[in-house]
Amino acid sequence: MRRVGTRAEAHAIAEDHLRGMGSNEPLALLDMATQEHAWGWIFFYSSRRFVETLDDRYGLVGNGSLLIERGTGRVWPLGTAHGVEHYIDNYTRTGDPHLEPGRTVALLGSTAGADAVSAIAVIRSLSDAPLPEVKRIVASCLAGRTARVEARDRESAERMAAALAKCCFRARCEADTSGR
Repeated sequence: MRRVGTRAEAHAIAEDHLRGMGSNEPLALLDMATQEHAWGWIFFYSSRRFVETLDDRYGLVGNGSLLIERGTGRVWPLGTAHGVEHYIDNYTRTGDPHLEPGRTVALLGSTAGADAVSAIAVIRSLSDAPLPEVKRIVASCLAGRTARVEARDRESAERMAAALAKCCFRARCEADTSGR
């Protein structure tokens, strides 16, 4: 992987990826459809003939798009089972476009003004963790260590991560890897 910070650099990485796909049909990026996000870019592609003519007869069927990470240049080929927004949502929540958010909430740190009492109340209301464990989790996070807690369900995990952010804690739902 190489460092990437600009759309032009990401574009070059996406083109390199297309050349390496081994397609019988020459491929090209649909530049007008490219999406830019804080974390990277989504590039769409089709046959070169379609890109040049925009004639549907030459369009590919069943091809996904490419997510290029800003900073790392990592290429994530996206699937076609869901719309691109599904993969973007998974990526922003879990760091992997193919993994669904799970019940685990990672507390990654805190910022100035972190409210430990409110964080404890949030975690207790959305998990079955006993009070001593919740206090340990919050203290660990305040000390700069990552801590994890299981919420009752996925919805509770998302509510917990959002509520912890209001208490000045950095938290995110982790991926559900049970299906992998």
